[in-house]
Amino acid sequence: MNLETVIKEMEQASKEGSIKLAEYSIEDSPSIVDFRNKVKRLALDCQFSRVNSVRLATAVSEVCHNFLSTCDSFNVALFFSRNADLWGIELELNSAVGSVTSMNYDYIFDYFTVETASNHSHKLTAFKRFPNPNFYPKEHVDIQRNKLNQLSQQELMRELEISLEKTKEADVAKGDFLANMSHEIRTPMNAVIGLSELVLKTQLTSKQHDYISKINSAGRALLGIINDILDISKIEAGKMEMESIPFQLDKVFDDLCTIITLKAQEKGLEVIFSTPPELPNSLVGDPLRLGQILTNLCNNAIKFTEQGDIIVKVTNCEQLNEWVKLKFEIKDTGIGLKPEQIQKLFSAFSQADTSTTRKYGGTGLGLSICQNLVHLMNGDIWVESVYQEGSSFIFTAEFGVLDKEIENQQERVYNWKKLKGMKALVVDDNKSARDINQELLNSYSLEISTAVNGFEAIDMVKKAMAEDSPYELVLMDWQMPEMNGIKASEIIKTLDCPPKIILMTAYGREEVVLQASEAKIDGFLVKPVSASALLDTVMEVMGKAVVSDSSSQNNESEALYDSFATVRGAPVLLVEDNEVNQIIAIELLESVGLNVEVANNGKEGVDKALDGKFAIILMDLQMPVMDGLEAARVLREQPTQRELPIIAMTANAMQQDRERCAEAGMNDHIAKPIDTSELYSKLLKWIDPKFKDDNFEFASPQQSDDVADNVAFPELPGIDVEEGLSRVNDDRILFTKLLNSFSKNNQSTFSDLKTSWADKDYSQGEITAHTLKGASASLGAHRLSQVAFTFEQAFKLQDQDISESWNELSSALQQVLESIALIGLQPEVSLVQAQEFDCKVVIALSAEIREQLELGEFEEDSIANLIAMIQGHVKADQIDRLNDAVEIYDSDEALECLDTMLSSLQG
Repeated sequence: MNLETVIKEMEQASKEGSIKLAEYSIEDSPSIVDFRNKVKRLALDCQFSRVNSVRLATAVSEVCHNFLSTCDSFNVALFFSRNADLWGIELELNSAVGSVTSMNYDYIFDYFTVETASNHSHKLTAFKRFPNPNFYPKEHVDIQRNKLNQLSQQELMRELEISLEKTKEADVAKGDFLANMSHEIRTPMNAVIGLSELVLKTQLTSKQHDYISKINSAGRALLGIINDILDISKIEAGKMEMESIPFQLDKVFDDLCTIITLKAQEKGLEVIFSTPPELPNSLVGDPLRLGQILTNLCNNAIKFTEQGDIIVKVTNCEQLNEWVKLKFEIKDTGIGLKPEQIQKLFSAFSQADTSTTRKYGGTGLGLSICQNLVHLMNGDIWVESVYQEGSSFIFTAEFGVLDKEIENQQERVYNWKKLKGMKALVVDDNKSARDINQELLNSYSLEISTAVNGFEAIDMVKKAMAEDSPYELVLMDWQMPEMNGIKASEIIKTLDCPPKIILMTAYGREEVVLQASEAKIDGFLVKPVSASALLDTVMEVMGKAVVSDSSSQNNESEALYDSFATVRGAPVLLVEDNEVNQIIAIELLESVGLNVEVANNGKEGVDKALDGKFAIILMDLQMPVMDGLEAARVLREQPTQRELPIIAMTANAMQQDRERCAEAGMNDHIAKPIDTSELYSKLLKWIDPKFKDDNFEFASPQQSDDVADNVAFPELPGIDVEEGLSRVNDDRILFTKLLNSFSKNNQSTFSDLKTSWADKDYSQGEITAHTLKGASASLGAHRLSQVAFTFEQAFKLQDQDISESWNELSSALQQVLESIALIGLQPEVSLVQAQEFDCKVVIALSAEIREQLELGEFEEDSIANLIAMIQGHVKADQIDRLNDAVEIYDSDEALECLDTMLSSLQG
């Protein structure tokens, strides 16, 4: 089009008020995208700003989508138009059918109207004047027509790329949504499971017990599905992180045994572990995820196997000094798989076929999760299967090897040599178990024979005696046809100079243990048996001294301590108001050689952080004076504190709480009650090695003395002692101290909560209930923690309907306090051996302690020794007074108690 034509059109436009630039047919979303881009480019060419061009194009796109939602297609035209003597861009949409919802775009357009004709057709007109009133469009008409009518392939390709990117973002958003929802669902599910378990411990009728048991089982099944969804969503969102912490391989297998044995027993299946003794045991990696893979594959094997056995085998693929690749195989004698089933086996939300889902259930997520976890461990996973004969699921994984593993292997070899040449008999009707145990004992250089039943075993033992080549050891299975292992053992034990007998059973029931004891059986092993457990039992039964393996529990602590070598002495600020939580955290931090300083609230934490130089801050959230979130915000406002790692410690571990922590500037979070492996993993992740202090003096963990190891707790109703001990790395002295501290600090808690409720002091009541919830959870007092949570929420929401809950709180709290009272004395008294009473020694030691107390010093070891000497020679309440004084560092009170006790001794 030449200039003359354009001028004529502009002259005509001046008369009519508009000139048409282009017209399009809109049929789908891509055509709207194309049109939107054209409008945006036109606006930019007409001197609209980039922001206003985008706003205009977006509004046009919304209008088009609105029209398209009511009809199959419509026409749209663009004009240069004049309105009120001002030129601008005009948009005209025409639709023959459909309806137009109410639209209001006055905030974008200078003129906007929708007209509906009698035939129900619609015409929409929108006008936007040029931002520059001096912009005259006559010289732009030809150019714009060419641009607007060009093929928009480039724009479409760019939009497709954007769409692909948005699809990826949508996938991530889906993963985030699933992860968030999983967390939200798990919280009430944990309550359902926990409370149903508590109900099962109460007096119930048989029908009630059956109903609650089914609720508990269904809850656990649902929680397993939720956990699978959580894991697959983490994987899809790219948020699955692997730990890298020291662990013991045999501990993973011990945990696996605990989880799967009962299910196998219920189906009459035998689970067999094949773990060669030469395997490295002290590894570095993610034990939780390794256990998850093994548990999933073993559970599948049990689910799809009706008879036979499940073999879990580990072999060493490749090993260097610093790392090892292990191969794990889970072999079953189940239904097997067809080749076409194997092809889709590792796809998420997929199972072998629909009949499998109907018969066996499941989400189809487990194997997909396993595959992703294996890949994160630099390994591969595959399956070998014969239909109707069984399957083998095999995977490899890489792990680090602890420096002490070479020493550990040397110690194990030294122990094996003590068994060299010993003649032993393996008795088992299961060929797989028989062969594996024979192979294992052969590796210890024993001379091994096998028998398939009790009768054959008796004959072989008698024959060996007659040939003057008797067996020294018999490894006897319990459940065998015709004659069980206990009966066979009883007969063998009647012979002259019988061999030592170790009974192996998949059923660790009390009656079996009792029968074995009555039959004078020398040792007892619960299947599946690991190599280390078998060696230890054989050595013990044969009276061989065992050189302590550095991978024992004590040396596991040393290995953990060694993993903190690069950050030894790093200063850590613990901001926590709860005394029980302080005691736990201090012990856990100091046990790995970190330098701990404590602040009792957020304000104190801020002051100390600004005054000192810390490597990391562990911050509780709910505290008096200033909470953890506010403290974090205050610190982040300081330029010197913006890079300091702050880790939130919270019992509220839901996603919104984590988001609040992140918004306040915190780097990470740790859920309460504190899980030691999570704590140590986060510390190693965030502490910069530059904070290592070579001058920091702290003794590495030593083996606990016999007194501490032998501290036996009575049964404590309301307290899960085993879980409580696990929170403090099985430190019985520390746990006893925590119990006493809890008792001392919660004598008035019930009345305090009553007062807060009556006075409507809801904020203080919420803090008190929150503190009680956290402290009781740390001890393993689940019922009390749950009730405290109910009150925390009631104070938070100011809920008036809690009248029936007061009795529950009183009962739960009183039960825990009475249980703690069963322990009796304070830890220093109960854990120190009683010593012979010598008045002169007591007086001399008292004088030494007096000098220390007068200087304000508390040598707790000296005081503990004194109490051990005078225990039984003074009144118990006098000892209690002294312990209380020492506990709160009251030197005056301690001196007075000391004088009172000495007077009674000398009087």
